[in-house]
Amino acid sequence: MISHLLEKYCPSDLFISLDYDNDKKEENLRIWNGQLLIKDGVYTGGNFNFNILFPYNYPNGEPIVSFVDNIYHPLVDPKTNKLDVKNIFPKWIPGKNTAIQLLYKIKDIFLNPKYFFITDSLNPDSAKLFCEDYIEFENKVQESIKKIREKYLELNDDNVDNNLIEEFQNILRKEKISTNSKQDQLENYFLFKYK
Repeated sequence: MISHLLEKYCPSDLFISLDYDNDKKEENLRIWNGQLLIKDGVYTGGNFNFNILFPYNYPNGEPIVSFVDNIYHPLVDPKTNKLDVKNIFPKWIPGKNTAIQLLYKIKDIFLNPKYFFITDSLNPDSAKLFCEDYIEFENKVQESIKKIREKYLELNDDNVDNNLIEEFQNILRKEKISTNSKQDQLENYFLFKYK
């Protein structure tokens, strides 16, 4: 039921799955695993995995959002990868603030520059750099995106789903696009698999 609602109400390019509790043999509604693809702005090309933990007193308590990988962003703690939810929802109000709103805000922090200016955040150096040297800020953002992509390419190098690669290569042949190197194939596999 909740999976159907998430599918229906999630922002585009954001995907959620519920964590599975092996002991209880059921989905754990308190832990959501997410993946967000960014197609516009300074974070273009970003493919960010994150987790949301809902406290036992939810909706009274605010959820905790943590990214799996280090992302260069003013609202993301560079040591813990936690999202600064307090700067998005200064006061979590039950009934007014919802999980779906949080999902939209998670996407919005990568698209809306108003979130790049926030200096009283978990990564104030990032906000300061955005204000003082946009080009360097953009370089650091793209560097963090590249590191994430390389990490997953490295992981996938030994665990490549050959059927998916073959399916992808067939699509490329139909479109008359060629990939020569294994690196190109892995990058295309990564983009195709997680699109």
